[in-house]
Amino acid sequence: MRRSIVLVSLFLLIPFISAIQINMDSSLSQGQTLIAQVSGNFVNPLQSQNVLLYNGHVRVSFIPTVQKQGDKFYIYGQVSAGSPGNYSLRLVNIKYYEAGKIQTADVFQNFTLTNQTADFSINPGIIQTSGSFYINAQSLSGSTITVSYYLDNGTSVNSPENQSTGFFGFFSGGSSQTSTTNSAETISIDPGQTKKIHFDATGSGFSELAAVLSSANTSYRVPVFLPSNSTSVSNIPALSIEPSQANISLSTNSSTTRYFYVSNYGITDIDNVSFSISNSLKPYVSVINDSVNLSANSTEKIVLNITSGDNATFAQGQIIAKSTNETAYINLLLNFSKGYVPSQNSSSGSLFPSCAEVGGIICTGGQVCTGDLQNTEDGKCCLATCTAQKTNSNAGKIIGWILLILFVGFIVYFLIRKYKKAKKPMNPIEALKKKKN
Repeated sequence: MRRSIVLVSLFLLIPFISAIQINMDSSLSQGQTLIAQVSGNFVNPLQSQNVLLYNGHVRVSFIPTVQKQGDKFYIYGQVSAGSPGNYSLRLVNIKYYEAGKIQTADVFQNFTLTNQTADFSINPGIIQTSGSFYINAQSLSGSTITVSYYLDNGTSVNSPENQSTGFFGFFSGGSSQTSTTNSAETISIDPGQTKKIHFDATGSGFSELAAVLSSANTSYRVPVFLPSNSTSVSNIPALSIEPSQANISLSTNSSTTRYFYVSNYGITDIDNVSFSISNSLKPYVSVINDSVNLSANSTEKIVLNITSGDNATFAQGQIIAKSTNETAYINLLLNFSKGYVPSQNSSSGSLFPSCAEVGGIICTGGQVCTGDLQNTEDGKCCLATCTAQKTNSNAGKIIGWILLILFVGFIVYFLIRKYKKAKKPMNPIEALKKKKN
């Protein structure tokens, strides 16, 4: 009897054990980076085209990155600014095992998008590294924010000490039973600025960590995996677009030119970076550059033309930069209204503030910035001081070589003159004539 009860219980549990589960935060702020963990027995691996984002029954723009680690999949991507309300992350066109059978059905996880804007977004949202790595943090705030960051070693969400907090505690900082491997440090990020936040997990002795980043209103716990026999480096995307999101207001029947930056933060060249535009933006937006080639650690400015129509409307979508292996994008929100007049303080031709607005200066030719640089409508803006670039003068070497050449020339000239003045050997006949005389 007891054996039958156990078998029946196991049979009833199979659907729950085998079903797909999506774990993520129950609410997100505008512009916040979504990070989700997906577990289940998939027939085929989960791919980015299987991941969609919906506002109610309406699909919204979302470019996910999907990575597998162990028997779980991780999803991350930026949630663009939108109307607050009920949203859902959906897995579509997937096949998975449930109760020993192959199921074909969409799976979704609901969450709420609040009317609060996140202080900053991050990229990437999952790390696999052999030691050191960095995470890009971009300020979405209208004022300077302070972000604290550290590595936490309490990353095993299935460990007994984390059972009370589970996935949400792990990724949203809810666990109070973990300890840090490094003391917390802080960094200041100005409005619209992106900074690389560096971490070093070398010699930590753990196979899993969490990179914790938090400000006054926003926090992230990024899973970090350190395979014991891995020699690979961090999977940080080299391709980047700044800014990652922008809101542009424009009067109807008008046009403007804006620009943004596409960068290669990697150590190898990226060729044929092409640009595409969401269908919702195509009637209004065009990119001048069809494609660009980015050398290692370089940045290119891309021109954007925006033309409004006859009617007042909102348009939301993405400008996507894509190379062979990587993708980056801008979430763009257009607001066309009749009689709109830009304020005197608004930026006239850029997605960025001016260098003066961020309190920086533009270094002139022959000068270098002693601190951080920020993209502004004026170009690369120095947030510290500009100093004259030190050059190694070769004047002394040149003078030395000239003196040596002159000295050698003088010696050669002296020897030639002396040789010409030397008496030639006398002819024997001439010698006899002199002797007779």
